[in-house]
This record gives sequence, C-alpha cells and structure tokens, in this order.
Amino acid sequence: MAELLMRMALDGYEGGCRYADDIVLIASSEEELRDMVNCLHEAATELGMKTNGKKTDVMKVSDDPSPITITVAGITLTETKSFKYLGAQFNSEASCDEELKARLAIARHRMSELIPIWKSRTVTNKLKARLIQALVWPIVTYGSEAWTLKAVRIHRSLRDAMLSKIDVHLVHRARK
Repeated sequence: MAELLMRMALDGYEGGCRYADDIVLIASSEEELRDMVNCLHEAATELGMKTNGKKTDVMKVSDDPSPITITVAGITLTETKSFKYLGAQFNSEASCDEELKARLAIARHRMSELIPIWKSRTVTNKLKARLIQALVWPIVTYGSEAWTLKAVRIHRSLRDAMLSKIDVHLVHRARK
C-alpha cells in the first residue's frame, strides 16, 4: 500500500527516500516541498489513509535563517533542526559531527566489549585486525557515504588513534 501511495503521490518528483513507512521528501525549495507534501496527503486520503501531522516534521538545510512553514490537513508541521532516519542522524547545518561522534561512541563500546580478545596472546594480530574490520569498522562507517570531506579526515585520524591504543593495524595498511 505504501509503495502505491508513493507512486501516486510523487510521480514526477525526483527527491525522496523511502523505507517501509518511513519517508523523507527532499525538495530544492519550500514551494516544491509544499507541493510534494500536499500530493502525498491527497494520495493518502484517496487510499483511505491519514497523514499524521504530529509525527511529521520539516527541516530546512540552508544559509537562510527564516523559518519554513508547511501545513498538512490544517496542521502546521513542526520545523526541526535534526532527525534520525534509518539509524543515521541528519541536521540542518548539513554537518555530520554529531553522527560521527555517535558512531565512534558505539564503536568504542563494541571495542570495550572485546577487550578479552584484544588482550589475548593466543589471538594473532592479523586475526585481531580482521575482527576489527568485521565487528567494529561497519559500526563506524555506517552512513559514511553522506559524510562531508572534513568528517572523513577526522574519521581517519580517529580510526588511527583507536587502532594505536590496542596495537593492531588494519591488514590493508600492513601491506603498504
């Protein structure tokens, strides 16, 4: 049903991300977003569905500080400065600092859970490096495709700092 709704509502629009019933609409202007939201609401109404204005937020990524005003079914949508979508944090400054900090905190926690392995003399450094690549690195890099270049540089330096603490180097680094 959600797929039919999206096809009906957003035919002809380029911007949007969908996963099950979680939808992010991406527009280049407030007017385009207003049109998309109205089309989505009208299509939902045709299918006997409702748009929950209380659970729907808008976010503006722009240097222009003026607020954005979008209404659906007579309810003005709340403007938010950040939101979480599929486990990744997005904010109105288009910066990924908070997302990066959260990813690193989760990865540090995972590393601490594996301390017995890191301290073990029976586990080779090569295996430890492979365990980091399999168990920790995916946590750190989740969503990294959308990170800014500055964050990627920070990410690399933090990775190096994290790895130096346990005296294990990534396998691909050891080959250089």
